[in-house]
Amino acid sequence: MIFVRELSAEERAELERAARRRHRVVSSRRAAIVLASAQGLTAPQIAQRFHCSVDHVRHVIHHFNEHGLDALKPAYCGGRPRVFDANQRARIVKLALTPPQVAGFPWPCWSLSRLQEALVQLHIVDGISKETIRLVLDEAGVRCRSRGAWRLAGRRARKGATHAAPGDSGELPTD
Repeated sequence: MIFVRELSAEERAELERAARRRHRVVSSRRAAIVLASAQGLTAPQIAQRFHCSVDHVRHVIHHFNEHGLDALKPAYCGGRPRVFDANQRARIVKLALTPPQVAGFPWPCWSLSRLQEALVQLHIVDGISKETIRLVLDEAGVRCRSRGAWRLAGRRARKGATHAAPGDSGELPTD
C-alpha cells in the first residue's frame, strides 16, 4: 500500500486551497487525491472516489512525495518538434508559387503529388507527405486556384508578402 508522506501545516493548507480551485482542474484533482491519501484512504478507494485508475493515484502520490507542492502543476512537454525548418518551408512555398515550367518540370500546373515529387527531386526535402505540403502551404496562406495554380490568399496577397527565406537567393536549386 502506498500513502502520502506526513504533511506539514503549510502543505495541508495549500493542498486544501488548491483542491477548492475549480478553474485549475488538473491541480485541483491532484490536490484532492493527495488529501484523500493523507486521510488514510487506500489507492483503490481514492481511484473509485475520483473515477480514475489506481495507477494514476499511485503516480500522483509518488510524485507528490518526491516533489512536494510542485507535483500539483501539470508538466507540459511542448509537443513534437517541427520536421522542416523555416528555410525548407519557405522553399516549399516558393516552389508552389513558381510555375512548373519555370522550375524545369514538364507539367502545366502543380498538384500535391507533383509538388511532392519535385521537392524530393530538387533535394529541398528527403521525403514529405502530401498532407504536410498542404499544411505548410495553408500555414503560409497559399491556396489552390481552380485551374491548379497556387496563389497567396487574403492579406498576404494584398500586402505582396514574400516567402524567400533569409539568405535565400530566390533561385530554385537545379541539382
